Amino acid sequence: MKKNHIGNLNKTQCFGCTACAYTCPFGAIIMERDQEGFFYPRVDEQKCTDCGRCRRICPSVNPKDMTNSP
Repeated sequence: MKKNHIGNLNKTQCFGCTACAYTCPFGAIIMERDQEGFFYPRVDEQKCTDCGRCRRICPSVNPKDMTNSP
């Protein structure tokens, strides 16, 4: 069964903000540089419990509505 974690995003969807790595309570996500120097998450499937915290914190998956912000 394929887990529904942040590692399933493609590169054009990820901002490289590292929020997913910092929010993971299991240390299952590390940020790795690609050939161009951009950071992307890599998920350790053995550590991932599929808790969904990474997807809930991700600004790409959950964009904030800033139209009414001060």
